[in-house]
Amino acid sequence: MRAGVAQGGLISPVLFSLYVNELPPPSHHVKLGFHADDTAIIVTSRKPMLSVSYLESYLNDLQRWLNECRIAINVSKSTAIIFARAGRRFIQPRPVTLFGEPIDWVDTTRYLEVSLNKYTPGRLTSTRSGRGLLKGWVCWVPS
Repeated sequence: MRAGVAQGGLISPVLFSLYVNELPPPSHHVKLGFHADDTAIIVTSRKPMLSVSYLESYLNDLQRWLNECRIAINVSKSTAIIFARAGRRFIQPRPVTLFGEPIDWVDTTRYLEVSLNKYTPGRLTSTRSGRGLLKGWVCWVPS
């Protein structure tokens, strides 16, 4: 292991928290979701191609940070999905990459044992506000 946190260690969760606490700050179009060592990058915009641009920009910042901290991630375990309201159509987005490896665009993905498809967000709600959690076009990259 070049850098990182040993899996299963007693203090690994604390050490991992210290690592991710220093992640590059997201813009107002980008949100990060964490659960244990699972991370989701959530990008919102009213225009799907802008979502992809915001995602690419954050992935570039993330890649620089990962290089500086000598952290390796398994890009092949990552997928990207664009959520849309039912009936909305969009062109397949251009490829996005991390460390030169493409992140596959998919219609269905799993995150924290929840199966999500590209029309799921219309039913997702925030428990705090009771309103729809995701508005407009959303790129989601669970890894």
